[in-house]
Amino acid sequence: MKWVSFRQGLAVHSGIVVDNRIVDLGPAPLEAWLQRRDEAENAMDLAPKLSLDGAELVQPIRRPGKILGIGLNYSDHAAETGREPPKVQTWFVKQATAANAPYGDVEMPSVSDKLDYEAELVVVIGEYGRHVPADRAMEIVAGF
Repeated sequence: MKWVSFRQGLAVHSGIVVDNRIVDLGPAPLEAWLQRRDEAENAMDLAPKLSLDGAELVQPIRRPGKILGIGLNYSDHAAETGREPPKVQTWFVKQATAANAPYGDVEMPSVSDKLDYEAELVVVIGEYGRHVPADRAMEIVAGF
């Protein structure tokens, strides 16, 4: 399922994307719907549907609890920095305010004249998990 948060008037609504349309689940935060996936699936037939093309998407999770990243996680990136790929994963933390809307503006700090850009894949973990085996990992993933 592809989840979105979008602006509807002054409110932010949650929705599910189906065939380039948004099934509008209303103003409850996406975090709440991720915990009630079955209810969201049942609402899909009854909820209003909007065009995805005209929607103003906002960041899916408004205030993520934490953002963790893995540095130098592919060989081309390590090579362009002149470094060897790490032998073990190198993790780093981003502030929750670093999350941005799809197509949102990226603000350049006034103390810098350069921005580094990368494409990022975000995995939203929807349920608690610790030492989850690889073959069960998708059970706790809410979305990408």
